[in-house]
Amino acid sequence: MSADQAAEIAPLRLENERLRMERDILKNCRDLCRNPDMSFRFIEDHRDAYPVRLMCAVLEVSPAGYYAWRAPVSPRATVNSVLLS
Repeated sequence: MSADQAAEIAPLRLENERLRMERDILKNCRDLCRNPDMSFRFIEDHRDAYPVRLMCAVLEVSPAGYYAWRAPVSPRATVNSVLLS
């Protein structure tokens, strides 16, 4: 294999791996991830297997939304919600 061929094949292999991961994500979550909360739960459960940003893109949710969903509710926010109720 020549150096030109190797240089051409390397990005194709990376793209192929990314497409395989996207396919696997969709296969595992197609019917489950109908709302953001379920999508975030799926991402949380599979973040060791797939990149978080890739799962967010495939499931069409924002990474910021996922990380906000993961953040614990602060004591101040809890008190505020009680006061506003």
